[in-house]
Amino acid sequence: MDVQAFKPVLLVCVLGGMLAACGQAGQSAPRSLQGAVVKGPVQNAVVEILAYDRSGNPVEPPIASVQTGADGSFSAPNLPAGSYLARSRGGSFFDESDPNGLRRIELTAEQGFETLIPENASSMSITPYTQALVDKLRRQASSQNQAFGSLIEGARAQFREAFGFDVLTTIPANPASPDPDSSEAAIDYALALGGFAMAINSFAIAQDVPVPTFDLIRAYALDISDGVLDGASSGAKLHILRIQVVPSIDLSIRRYLHNNLPTFRRFPNFRRAPPPPNFIRISSLAPPSN
Repeated sequence: MDVQAFKPVLLVCVLGGMLAACGQAGQSAPRSLQGAVVKGPVQNAVVEILAYDRSGNPVEPPIASVQTGADGSFSAPNLPAGSYLARSRGGSFFDESDPNGLRRIELTAEQGFETLIPENASSMSITPYTQALVDKLRRQASSQNQAFGSLIEGARAQFREAFGFDVLTTIPANPASPDPDSSEAAIDYALALGGFAMAINSFAIAQDVPVPTFDLIRAYALDISDGVLDGASSGAKLHILRIQVVPSIDLSIRRYLHNNLPTFRRFPNFRRAPPPPNFIRISSLAPPSN
């Protein structure tokens, strides 16, 4: 695992406005955390770990800051116990939908993804799917006037039901070049990310955009977050997704697998050839009907 040195920024919460959010932190011993930022693997991204407020917004300054290596991985030793928000900023990745593996997507210092670090987790991932989970939680906290932190386990369970694995703590295999020792969950996650890339490529082609953009990635994550792929987020139209039919994530996964089947079939932990029609049950993320 290619990791960069951990750079501590703040190890205790001392500001009044931060104390309530740091109520997430317990009295247990500090832990070491292994993680990765993956769209394709995002290299040279800055990852910040922060407390969050009642609405799920980050509380500055960061508790810690790390940088990803060439494979998107990072390590954060001596992280105080507790539940946190993490975000990536900047970096670059190779677009998985490019069959030649040569199309590099550069992110600006303001662009990246968010995730949650569960209280007892020793691993974490930052992906477009974890961003969708954070989006869902913020919307739910606002609409139900409930504390963001109190809703985490419920949303986490919904995503686990939809995906078949924990999107927060499973570290995905590299979608374009999975490690032979990857777990079944890591391979499934890689396929899910490959399908996401194929869907974004469909948007880019429909709009005559030369390369998939971060704005398209971000909008599709928002669309997923409400459990209905309709080009909207909780009824609010996502105008950047200018396409008559929003690509099915399951069909996109099947397309990605079809294009990369020799790569995935050679791994002993690969079991989906082809994946079932409901590889990801997006409808499981929808709020219950009244």
